[in-house]
Amino acid sequence: MEKNARLFALINYALADAAIATWEAKYYYNFWRPILGVRQAIEPSLADPNWTPLGSPADGAGTDFTPPFPSFVSGHSTFGSACFEMLRLFYNRDNIRFRFQSDEYNGKTIDSNTGR
Repeated sequence: MEKNARLFALINYALADAAIATWEAKYYYNFWRPILGVRQAIEPSLADPNWTPLGSPADGAGTDFTPPFPSFVSGHSTFGSACFEMLRLFYNRDNIRFRFQSDEYNGKTIDSNTGR
């Protein structure tokens, strides 16, 4: 139990540091998301105000959306890297088995073009 508590605390610190670094970098580079770049192009003849991104899977719980913050750097990859690097350091090895389960994502991908 004590080892688990220590591991969870270390992962928490790693995720907090990753969040701070990621959001600092996001607003340092301030790279637009495609939906904004296409809809609000500098050259009016290239803009398409009705454009929507394709290929973004919905989770069956509603419509797709574009988050209101810069796209670069990736928060998901930064958090995942921080977590797994901490696991690697804690256990001092690279071959760690794990099982992923999500209560949020129901596993039903919907094609945004067809709705199926």
